[in-house]
Amino acid sequence: DTMFCEEAVKLGEGADVYVVDCTYSEGCGPEHMGLDDVKKIRKRLPPETAIILTHRNGLPNVNGLENTLIAEDLKTFRF
Repeated sequence: DTMFCEEAVKLGEGADVYVVDCTYSEGCGPEHMGLDDVKKIRKRLPPETAIILTHRNGLPNVNGLENTLIAEDLKTFRF
């Protein structure tokens, strides 16, 4: 759980894979990040950094967000 802040962006700098809270499938809200926050992070991290969205409430539309994946129960990723 986190809200958007500069420290959240800095944590992803230099990472190969960055797991991000995306509770709100549209916009953003209190105490958690939403898709609007993820879009800000995606713009600031290199496209090589894979972003995996977790702690979801709904299914965010990640079309157009390069190398951004959605976590699901029992789903695995290979990098």
